[in-house]
Amino acid sequence: MSNQEKHEISIVDEFGKEITFIVEPFILSESMNYDKVSVFSYQHLFPYGKSTYQVKATTPYMGISYFIDVNIPNNIEQSQIIKAYSYDYWIIGGTLNNITLNHTDKTAKFSADVSWLGGLGGANVYVKAILSGNLLTISTRM
Repeated sequence: MSNQEKHEISIVDEFGKEITFIVEPFILSESMNYDKVSVFSYQHLFPYGKSTYQVKATTPYMGISYFIDVNIPNNIEQSQIIKAYSYDYWIIGGTLNNITLNHTDKTAKFSADVSWLGGLGGANVYVKAILSGNLLTISTRM
């Protein structure tokens, strides 16, 4: 797979909400439940060497994306996320506050608090990438 290929997957959660993930390259999906809060995740295999990818998750009312630079050496146990940067988001009917984009050698995470217009409550949302060898797992709560 080349760095130019775009892979996109859309799912519908148990409440009928559509979530779309975009990252390169796509290979596997699964869903996890934590105390009745659905967290969706997808896994992706990276080629060896240094590359840049956009991590993106969207629903009909919100979209979050950011870029990561990844290095996968021959010894994949030494793989790392070099940088997470240039986040972008859009939201319909609310605002995002307390926005952060953090990364370590093995994780990158965009996190924010959402406030819905009209006082309809709020929650924390995130899009997280975890690197293990040359396998990247993307999860979100939106």
